[in-house]
Amino acid sequence: CYIGKRKFEKALGEFAHRADVQIEWKSFQLTPDFVPTPGESIHLSLAKKKGVPEAEGRRMNDYMTQVAREVGLNYQFDNVIPANTFLAHQLIHFAAHQGRQGDMKERLFAAYYLEGRDLNKLDTLLNLAAEIGLDADAARQALDAGTYANEVRRDEYEAQQIGVRG
Repeated sequence: CYIGKRKFEKALGEFAHRADVQIEWKSFQLTPDFVPTPGESIHLSLAKKKGVPEAEGRRMNDYMTQVAREVGLNYQFDNVIPANTFLAHQLIHFAAHQGRQGDMKERLFAAYYLEGRDLNKLDTLLNLAAEIGLDADAARQALDAGTYANEVRRDEYEAQQIGVRG
């Protein structure tokens, strides 16, 4: 996801009509029903999902680390905490309604892949929202109420309808 975002940004930067482009990020979870196991590494989590040994999960993540470096990202998979990102996607929709969707998307990616922040925790998400200038109390109210849950589900349904797999 983060790698794709960087590649898109590079291509957009070279596009002659980039000033005319408006970006709207859509929600998509690779594993919407994922339930994180506390203390489990991202390598083991991936291995379980793929039905392979943990060493193979680590190898896959090492490969992604190399690909990320090619676009200027320094992934830290040993620090990544596996997460169900449903709340994070709701936060992105909240941010969109404040005109800060792109900033929130970028902050969440960096927090997850580069900093090892726990996106399962509401307080982490609220701190990240505050870091980009959003009202953390308003974000808490929206997330607690599930205000944007249906927007996330609609995005995921639309992705399913057009055959998006990952």
